[in-house]
Amino acid sequence: MAFRLPAGVWHENGGAFKMIKRRSFLAAFSLPFILYPSTPFARRPRVPVGAIRWDAWYTPGSPQTAAVSRSLGERRFKDRIPTFGSQCEGDRICFPEDIQSEIKTEIDMAADAGLDFWAFVAYERGHPLRRAFEHYLSSKNSSRVKFSLICDAGRFHNKELRLDHAKLIGDPRYQNCRSGKPIYCIMINELQRDFTSLARDILEFRRLVAEKTGKNLTVLAMYSSRRNSDPAGMEAFDGSAYYSIVCSKAGNGYSALAECAEQTWERKAQFDALYAPTIMTGWDRSPREMHPVFWEAPRSYPGINFGRPTRLEFANHIKSGLVFAQNNSDTPAVFIYAWNEFDEGGWLYPTKGDKFDRLATLRSLLL
Repeated sequence: MAFRLPAGVWHENGGAFKMIKRRSFLAAFSLPFILYPSTPFARRPRVPVGAIRWDAWYTPGSPQTAAVSRSLGERRFKDRIPTFGSQCEGDRICFPEDIQSEIKTEIDMAADAGLDFWAFVAYERGHPLRRAFEHYLSSKNSSRVKFSLICDAGRFHNKELRLDHAKLIGDPRYQNCRSGKPIYCIMINELQRDFTSLARDILEFRRLVAEKTGKNLTVLAMYSSRRNSDPAGMEAFDGSAYYSIVCSKAGNGYSALAECAEQTWERKAQFDALYAPTIMTGWDRSPREMHPVFWEAPRSYPGINFGRPTRLEFANHIKSGLVFAQNNSDTPAVFIYAWNEFDEGGWLYPTKGDKFDRLATLRSLLL
């Protein structure tokens, strides 16, 4: 269903969220909103919209889940705890063991909000951070939300992993970009230097995917932040995107973060044949700064954090991303940072301290 987008202000429905099931999520969307005159953006453009997932929260007992439990466990950060978690003793967060049920619920939540797909940060079989993805694949309702993969360049050299990904791209649930080709992202961070070997691996991967699935890929270089984009080696890719977009404007509000992202979209679209914009739901790494995680090198931008959005700011930024896609017909997809980056400050999934329902607001723009 498509309807004319109101440029309006939604009434707040403050208070902590309880676990949202499908029916209660739909009920939450019934909140009234004020209609204003329609804008030039009359309907959602025909481009897939997906949220980035990073799934350290779903493997209790693993070092990764223990690390994020500690980073988010201080009482000052309790309002960021996702509604499927709980504060437990020793300034840590406890997560349920029944992950299959949780992922099933999240699939319904994402689908009911209008998301087309999740972009999973990919890991090899057996890795703790792959557990949520495996549960997604085995969920009976998984066809409601498609998936794509984001592979770190440091992992992409693994031939076994590339073979696994080639097979996954043949899955009917795998997301195609606007042109109809499967979309695959390779994460480029500030430490990436060897683009020659990476280009060879990408060429081999394209051939492997074509052999296994008969499909041609759209491969995007996904930079880990705005600060480390580098044109070197771009000839191996079809286009680019960002995992997150962060500017050096410490202490500013969410509107400054949104403005930074939107300016980046316009700049990149002028130079890249294909560019996928990333909508920012927030950025505040204070928990990681207080309690660094073991897999992360010291960051070059500590203290660059932004305030949380109001409902109107959030809606306007999402709307801007959709307008960008409408005005740029080559846009392969729209990414949202993120579904569940709670300790970095970017999330769609409800947390205990949310002041408005982010998924309901997203739904009002996508459906």
